[in-house]
Parts: sequence; C-alpha cells; structure tokens
Amino acid sequence: MSKMKLVVLLIILLNSKYISGQDFSTTKTITIASKELNEKREIFIYTPPQYQQSIYNNYNVIYVFDAQQKHFFDLANSVTSFISEKDIINHHIVVGIPAALLSDDEGEYYSRGSDYLPKPNYSKQSFWYGRANSSGFMNFLNNELIPFVDSNYRTSSNRIFVGHSLSASFVLSCFVSKPNLASAYIAISPNIIYDKERLPNEISKLDSLNRNKFIYLSYTEEDLGFVMTKPTLKKIKLKLQDISHFKADSIAGKNHYTSFLPGLVNGFTKYYKYLENQGYYDEPKKVKITVEVPNKEDEVFISGNHKELGAYEDGKIKLKTISKFIREIEVSVNYPTYIRFTGGINTSEAIMEKIDLQEAYSFPIDIRSKREFKFKILSWKK
Repeated sequence: MSKMKLVVLLIILLNSKYISGQDFSTTKTITIASKELNEKREIFIYTPPQYQQSIYNNYNVIYVFDAQQKHFFDLANSVTSFISEKDIINHHIVVGIPAALLSDDEGEYYSRGSDYLPKPNYSKQSFWYGRANSSGFMNFLNNELIPFVDSNYRTSSNRIFVGHSLSASFVLSCFVSKPNLASAYIAISPNIIYDKERLPNEISKLDSLNRNKFIYLSYTEEDLGFVMTKPTLKKIKLKLQDISHFKADSIAGKNHYTSFLPGLVNGFTKYYKYLENQGYYDEPKKVKITVEVPNKEDEVFISGNHKELGAYEDGKIKLKTISKFIREIEVSVNYPTYIRFTGGINTSEAIMEKIDLQEAYSFPIDIRSKREFKFKILSWKK
C-alpha cells in the first residue's frame, strides 16, 4: 500500500465516527484533581456512537497511556471499531491519559518517566526518570481515575490497558504489581532493560495467582538491542506463557515508533479472538424482558438480531400478557443482542421512554451484566 493510500485510510478511520447518522461519538477533556499525585491531570474520554441512546448497554474501556501524543488516543478509538465483527456494534469507551506535565527554566514538557518508571534500584536517577513515581501513578489509576470512569459512565468489567515504549513498560508493571487493574494488557515495543533488566526479573518471580489475564507484547528488529535483548525477551515470553494468556508478535518493516499502529491492530485482533475462545460472545444467556404498555388492549411483538428474536422479522414473536399493562417474554440469546418492539407486521413501532432511536432500527441490551430488562412504551408510531 502506498503512503498516500495509507494516509487516506487513516483519515477515513479517524473521521468515520462523524458520519454514522445523527448520533455522533464525543470526546471530552476533563480535569481530575488527584490527591494521589498532588496535582491536576488532564484526561480525554471518548464515547462511541449511540452511547447516549444505548442506555441498556455497558461498554468495555480502553485506557491509552502516552495520550499527550494525541494520535495514539485517536487511533485506539478509531481502529478498534473495525477489528471485531462481533463487537462492532458495541465499540468501546476510550480513556486517554497524557503523561505528567512538568516545567523547568526552558518551559513545560511531558515527563514520561515520572509516571511510567519506578525509582531505580541499580541505576542513577537521571533526568529520564523524572519523578520516577510509577507506584503513585498506579494508585491514581486504582483509587481515582478508574472509579471516576466507572461511576460516571456505563462500563463493563473489561478494562484494556494500551501502552507504547515506556508506557508499555508501565502496562507490564501493572500486571506485575496490580494484576486486577485490567483484564487485558497490550504492550507495544516495551522497554524492558531499564534499571539492569528490573522488569524481566520481577516477571520471572511471579506466581499464577490473579494472573489469568490476556497479555500481548509486540517488538521490532530495532527494539532488540535498543529497549530489549533477545535473552530478556525470551525470558519473559516463557514466564508469561506459563502464567497468563500470552501472545507475542515480531513486527517486520517497522521501527520502534512506527510499530504502534500494527501492534495495536494485532493486539486487539488477538484479544478479540481470546474473548471468542473464552465463550465471551457465544454462551447463551437467558433473559427476562418486561414491557409496560400505554393501553390495556396493546399487543407487543419483539424482534432482534438472533433467530430466537425472529431475526428482525416483525410480528413473529409475541410477548405474553401478564396483566392489563404488562407484557413479558423470557428468551435465551447470545451477546451482542439488539431488539425492537412493534405492534405486529408492518404496523406500529413503539416509542420508548428514555430511548431515542433516531435513525437506528433497534437498540442494544447488555446481557453480559444484566438478565432482566424493563421498558416502558409511551405511544405507538404508525
């Protein structure tokens, strides 16, 4: 593929969120006053199309480090939407976290070592290390940022950490020190030789407790001898294969910096495959759907994206009448599940409380986190 075609493709990917009907994705910049870090931190939060309308859907959250390089954050919230056929209607919430912003006589600068590196045990704490406060940054994630995101957004229990170079080192350090911070760790071209190979040595001592996580590591030919060596890479590969769901790639034709995009694509491709193998998508869930109707004579039919829901054929599956104004159905379905309500074949479409379909045909329900759903029909649209 020529460079021009690649640029055009990336522009399409990065802007596709603005052409999906009327319901746009949004990116907000928020500021958190951190007690753990004793400073204010700027955070980017992306919500996908239909987030406002899909009130019965929870979203996996991708945490992207080094988001002061905004294109890392933009690529994560764009590219990942095109990788999984299963999850394309779900998308993700993406949280971008810029590195610590410090200042000196020459002005402001981002200090990556301040967030991503620990205080050295064997090396001199040079300018490169900054504050060397990775433990404090982990506490910020655990005690402040993740609770903030979970309390203000509809999130699932799946959190994916993504880092490149030093922030990839930090991603692996989180797996070592606080493995339950995330359910998946994607480390692209990590630096594993700092402080006399401290990180590989820590990984080699791990047991399997709480390590049942997905880990992806990618590297380039340039990385070998630059941020890692073949013996240290082999050392952590063997250990991570033993205690976790580990995948690794050697990325050809890229250097340390340009490995981010292929590493991101490969990492998420393997992550989705891992979820599929774990039965994340395919295990049926029995759910109860209850609907309150405006008129006692109303009949309600459900249709959706599974054969158990009529495969979007209206008027095929009718809800039971439980009382004058309550209709109900119990059905076993797979994730993801999209539904809609009508009055029958080619008749009226339900206008729902709190759900604005706009141009959408149906809406999702998140069967991963709930088994009972209650809806209210306000009126019928002919």
